[in-house]
Order: sequence, then structure tokens, then C-alpha cells
Amino acid sequence: MDALRRSRTEPGRSAIPRALLAALLALVACVAPAPGPGEAECPVCRVEGDWACLCVRIEADTPSCEVDGKTYYFCSEECRAAFLEQADRYPRR
Repeated sequence: MDALRRSRTEPGRSAIPRALLAALLALVACVAPAPGPGEAECPVCRVEGDWACLCVRIEADTPSCEVDGKTYYFCSEECRAAFLEQADRYPRR
């Protein structure tokens, strides 16, 4: 515990190197189950790493838009607006 507390206070040191954390998050994203019927992934949350909002239940009032003939669903109107402003930033699945 002492080493953990010390690593938080010493500049340039961390308990878990950022590269390891990034690799772990990427691995989790790769093994996460695909959305089931009536579900989708918010493309904005996927890119931003907001895993809490990633899975979207598709309902009549779910924010969505169509780009190049494909419908995308979002967790919120804010994510929909961000996607429409910079659609090229988000991968198309």
C-alpha cells in the first residue's frame, strides 16, 4: 500500500503505466459481446471510451441518423450532434 501511495505523489510515476491501461481497455473492447437484437453501440461513446453509455437500446425515441444508407443510434442527442459535426472522426461499422 505504501508503494501505491508513494507512486501517486511522485512525478512521472503511476501504479499502472498508461500504455498498459490503454492496452487493457482495447482488449476489453475487442472481447465485448456484439449488440443483440434491438441494441446498438453509440459510435461516439465507443471512440471517446465512455463504456457506461456504449450499449444503446433501440426504441422509437432513440436518437439516430442515417449516413450513406446506414442508420446509427446514439445514447443521447449530444452524441448524435457530435457525430453529425465530425462524422469522419467516427469509424463506420
